[in-house]
Amino acid sequence: RLAAYHGALVAALAEDAAKCADDYCADCWAATHARGARARHAWTGYAANASVCALCEADVARRRCDECGDDLCVACSLRIHARGKRARHAVVALREPLSDFQLNALNASHCQACDYAVADPAHGCTLCGARLCESCLLFDHDAVCAKRGGARAASMGLDPDLPTKCAVCGRRPEIRCAQCGEVYCLWMGQPRCFRQRHVKGKRADHEYVPYTLLEGLERRVAAEDAAEADRVAARRAEQQRAAAEFLAECERQEAADREHAALVDAAAEELLREQLRLERESRRGRHLRAFWRGLVSLLPGALRRSLSPPPRRDYRRDRLRADEFRARKERGEVGE
Repeated sequence: RLAAYHGALVAALAEDAAKCADDYCADCWAATHARGARARHAWTGYAANASVCALCEADVARRRCDECGDDLCVACSLRIHARGKRARHAVVALREPLSDFQLNALNASHCQACDYAVADPAHGCTLCGARLCESCLLFDHDAVCAKRGGARAASMGLDPDLPTKCAVCGRRPEIRCAQCGEVYCLWMGQPRCFRQRHVKGKRADHEYVPYTLLEGLERRVAAEDAAEADRVAARRAEQQRAAAEFLAECERQEAADREHAALVDAAAEELLREQLRLERESRRGRHLRAFWRGLVSLLPGALRRSLSPPPRRDYRRDRLRADEFRARKERGEVGE
């Protein structure tokens, strides 16, 4: 088992080494991988500001070792935790974060294949309904989908072993050899591939007949694809409606917050104006009292005393004196 594991690891590392391992935007990827050996490359998407592997610093970190405290890519995590004490470390998978808008409005989740990237509902498999990210749908899911190829033909009541490619070039077959049963394509209306296999010997006497078994399958596939496209369109319309309602609710909440803030600002301004008015009245009263005292100080003594307000009586002191007099009278210290 260990040898098989190391063999698989070496094969995976060799496959990764054969790739260009560069970062691209969508337009540059399409421009540089349109033809040649690069046309067979596969890409893996990642979110903005994603953490990078702490060891190789070349790939996105998808694993985190709780004991090492490092974020690692899948290859580096397998390599350093293959044996020794590190083989007993607890390694957890990292995932791209989901925003509240994706959870509430789009009902998004993580990819069922890689369990890392966010699965856009628009990029799901139209056959089995699996929720996948775009890269897993383009490069990995065809090999494991339960409703593609022979499984899909069997679900339609057809022979899952029926040939679907030309026996020579791999193109779509249009004729079948009536004797040997092999299928071939037509090149500009001519059975070129059929003639390559039937040049000499007994095969030279073979005859071909039209091969139409795939037409029914294609019609049913087209009908299913159209129905699935309608379902996808309906689901996308529902998601857009939910997103529009979510945005409308956000706008209503923002409008309510702005209205509340405006009311608070108006109340604060009213309170500030009242405070300023009281301060102005207080300053005006102080100025009038100072002017009155200055004016009275210039008058003769008798006239000044007549204009001066009577002294303010201290009722609290009078009450204390009355209480003290009654107490002394009760003790007999004051006569009748």
